[in-house]
Amino acid sequence: MSKNKILNKVFENSIIEQEYINHLKNEDIKIISFDIFDTLFFRKCRTPENIFLQMGKNNLIKELFIDAENFKKFRINCEKEVYKNSKNEEVLLKDIYNIFPITQKQKQKLLALELKIEQKNLFINKHIYRWIKLAKNFGKKIILTSDMYLSLKEIRKVALNKFEDISIIDNFYISSEIGLRKSTGKLFEYILNKNNINANEMVHIGDNISSDINIANAIGISTIYYNYDKNFQVVLENEKTYLKESFLEKDYLRFLSYLTNPYKNEEEKFFYEIGSCFFGPILWEFSIWLNQIAQQQSIKQLNFLMREGFTFEKVFKLLFHDIKATRVDISRESTNFLTLNLNDLGELNFNKFKKFKVKDFYETYFLQIDDEKIKRVQNQEFKNIEFKEYIINDINNRINEVKENISFQRKLLKEYFKTLGIDKNSIFIDFGGGATVINRINNSFFKNNSSKFDILFFIHNEGVKNSIPNRIFSFFPFNEKTISSIEKIRRTPDFFEILLNGYNYSTSKYELIKNKVNSVKKEVSFFDEKLKKNLEIFYEGIETFIQIARENNDLISLYDREYLCLLMARFVALPTQKEVRYLGNLKYDEGKGSDYFYTIVKDNQKSGDLKELYLQYMNAPFRSQYEYPWMEGFITSKDCYLIKKFYGNVKTQNEVAIENILNQIDEQSLKEVSIYGAGELFQMLFPYLKDRNIIIKYIIDSRAKIKPFNFLGFEVLSLENINLTQNDVIIIASVVYYDEIKKTLCDNSITRII
Repeated sequence: MSKNKILNKVFENSIIEQEYINHLKNEDIKIISFDIFDTLFFRKCRTPENIFLQMGKNNLIKELFIDAENFKKFRINCEKEVYKNSKNEEVLLKDIYNIFPITQKQKQKLLALELKIEQKNLFINKHIYRWIKLAKNFGKKIILTSDMYLSLKEIRKVALNKFEDISIIDNFYISSEIGLRKSTGKLFEYILNKNNINANEMVHIGDNISSDINIANAIGISTIYYNYDKNFQVVLENEKTYLKESFLEKDYLRFLSYLTNPYKNEEEKFFYEIGSCFFGPILWEFSIWLNQIAQQQSIKQLNFLMREGFTFEKVFKLLFHDIKATRVDISRESTNFLTLNLNDLGELNFNKFKKFKVKDFYETYFLQIDDEKIKRVQNQEFKNIEFKEYIINDINNRINEVKENISFQRKLLKEYFKTLGIDKNSIFIDFGGGATVINRINNSFFKNNSSKFDILFFIHNEGVKNSIPNRIFSFFPFNEKTISSIEKIRRTPDFFEILLNGYNYSTSKYELIKNKVNSVKKEVSFFDEKLKKNLEIFYEGIETFIQIARENNDLISLYDREYLCLLMARFVALPTQKEVRYLGNLKYDEGKGSDYFYTIVKDNQKSGDLKELYLQYMNAPFRSQYEYPWMEGFITSKDCYLIKKFYGNVKTQNEVAIENILNQIDEQSLKEVSIYGAGELFQMLFPYLKDRNIIIKYIIDSRAKIKPFNFLGFEVLSLENINLTQNDVIIIASVVYYDEIKKTLCDNSITRII
């Protein structure tokens, strides 16, 4: 399909396009007016201010202003000053440079440099160019209207020369040429008088809510707001708050994808936007990254683990066809048997499963319940059963049957892999972040394959530790910049998984039918037509972004992976009320071995003091996970301003402690430390120590007096069982017990304490 046909296809059903077509069909409309900058033309550098930063690379700028940031501030302030002192509504670019305290020759060089960099950055918005041609087909007069300090001659040089045929434009109305601006309404009045038409005979399209929309509407001119609506502006505000300096202004690919929305229903519109404006960019970059790895490592087959692999594989196939991509029906539940201890069938850790029933216990060992006494309680939670030993003994008495069942499941899984063409030269791709299923597979079937590696969408600290010696690479980088965001995703992955899963049930086991291995699905009651439709709309949005990105680019990397990690984590950390309304209402099935499911933001959750609740959560995020699966979502549903009011300004005690610890480590250029406190603070601190290549000599904890234990892969010892010298540095990894621990260390003549 040609690029023009693709563009027609993705926009033809959009709400904004239908609005535009209705204006074109209106015979009373004589003139269609288009704003120029950020409507007809986009900038590769996204914002006008970034033009000044690019100018800062020039030697003359460096000579005059030291660095780009100084020049940007000076250039912006000079522009403001010229506008403030001008007797006319508009000024010229030369007026701005004329107040620079530099020579005339230097002024001319900087002016020419700005025009040159503008010219390099500006490119035509093909969507608006298509609208211009449509208007011409309807016999409308087309004009370009702009509030801009560039003259028409300069605009022709930097922008309009990119047109295939500039004669398609009937006239130009530039504020710098006429001396009147849209922002005052006088430029619009000038256009109406010049063309001898009434306000209701003109339509103006632009991105500025004030000068392009409100002012024009006040005069009586119909308008189309070529920008994000109010709801999405709130999303962008939250992004800016969370991402800070990583926030991207004016991402034209996301913006164009947003404009393609064909849905009027608020819920359907929401799921389309989630796909087109968020997961579209993320999965484009994920697919590009996967392909690069496959090419570098000569990988012939990518195996996407269900259920998230459903969407991963679909998007990858949209972009790449030369590499075999396969979906693998597999889950935690269907691989539980790979980790069962056949010497002690009762050791199963039931704390890992919510609402784990007696029947689930038997299904774990692929057994039917034959005992009548046990049948009567099969739907009761196992933890509440009084005669647990009776049940465990029943299963132990059937150990041979259990072994046969597990052996058969192992055989079926191995055959299933063979049928799919999975071997040591192919890799597994899963969502993340602990690599549980991938590690189970590798440890059971590919244990001695030193060349094998696999991929996770994201990985957290426990995943890194648990994967050794298996090599697992993560799409989202795991570093100082992303660690907090990864922990957010790890704490609340539920709605991400639901969206990526598609309308697919989890795999519970495997069976042999007519000599073919089939996966057995565990159906859930809450899957309905509404969910199915929303997930289809979500994927439609993703596909639209992919089409627009391909229309505007080669198959190349477009986004920084760290940025995408933060973009995704923002959903968890700083959601809007609209996001909470629709994502919080989703139901999540655990997929670990029980048929338990829950609504992500529950109606019956306790409110109390929301600020105190949030601060407690920030200090111990996982403590309240069962009661509040999505804490930020719950709080936002009650008070949409609370988190945003102090987000980024209020640091938790642990965060302050980590900041102080790292400052002292950096100031002292430490290479080796010991840690007192094997708890959450150390868990948060560890990635930063790892990034700095700090050697951890000892992990100390008073609980180890009873018996040494392991934490994060380290042996934890008591203070009495280690040999410290006066040169050893001890980091106290506890806020609550800091003074008490410090006194203990000082009593033991340890003075180098952080």
